[in-house]
Amino acid sequence: MSVIDVIKKRRSVKLFKRDYKISNSTIREMISAVMLSPTAFNIQNWRFVIIDDPKLRAKIRQHAWDQPQITDASVVIGLCADLKAWKKEPERYWRHVSEDIRELMVSTMYSYYEGNIQYQRDEAFRSCGIAAQSLMLVAKSMGYDSCPMDGFDFPEVEKLINLPKDHVLTMLIAIGKAAQEPGVRGRELSYDEVVFSNSFPSETLEDYDGFSFRKAVDEFVPGVYKHYKGKYYLAIGLAREDHTDKPVVVYSRLYERNGFPLSTRTLEDWNSIVSVGGVSTPRFVYVGQYNK
Repeated sequence: MSVIDVIKKRRSVKLFKRDYKISNSTIREMISAVMLSPTAFNIQNWRFVIIDDPKLRAKIRQHAWDQPQITDASVVIGLCADLKAWKKEPERYWRHVSEDIRELMVSTMYSYYEGNIQYQRDEAFRSCGIAAQSLMLVAKSMGYDSCPMDGFDFPEVEKLINLPKDHVLTMLIAIGKAAQEPGVRGRELSYDEVVFSNSFPSETLEDYDGFSFRKAVDEFVPGVYKHYKGKYYLAIGLAREDHTDKPVVVYSRLYERNGFPLSTRTLEDWNSIVSVGGVSTPRFVYVGQYNK
């Protein structure tokens, strides 16, 4: 398969064939290929814990919401990173270059990482993220399936694998043979939603399906609104819905009703036009300020 074919065929598998085993030599071949993944300063700060002991995996499953792939996959690999790799004999990362370049790289690493815990942690997750994708693609190219996992109690699993204090566990990856075909792939976001030219748009509230967020936000007025069915509502203000990034109206009903006192409705829907008896009318009409 081509690289693109491997990417397209890779899926996150939840159910694995329990009786299928991957040989140690194959696992070594996989990880050896993954170790060619790039890292900043050639620091190679990833660490791989091969978890194949059935008893250990049974214990981990207890702290992983009882997810079956922990025990059923051929192997589970813990992707960890050494947060202090930058100062553990760093000369060895550059032994293949001249001494002056080696000294420059080592001193640059020290100045970049020393005293900066956030950089150390960020680099760990970047390195392991790249390695994780490499591992899943290598596995798929060899005919195996995989599942990246973070649905577990990290502190408890870290204890079970005896994670050193200066390391971090970023995720687990289960690898084996799928017990069934994966379901339909979830809907992908459109290309235009995730790809921008040179920079993000200056406005975050862009037109969406003909609805001008910016204009609607600028013109929105909090207060009392009458619904087209006759009841009254108090629009308190606007908020942003985290999942869709759309503005929503936060409002309360001005009549007795069980349930939560506050509700939300997208601003687009709030400003929409409905048809009543063949006549178009606004869903909500502004009445005025609320005077209790």
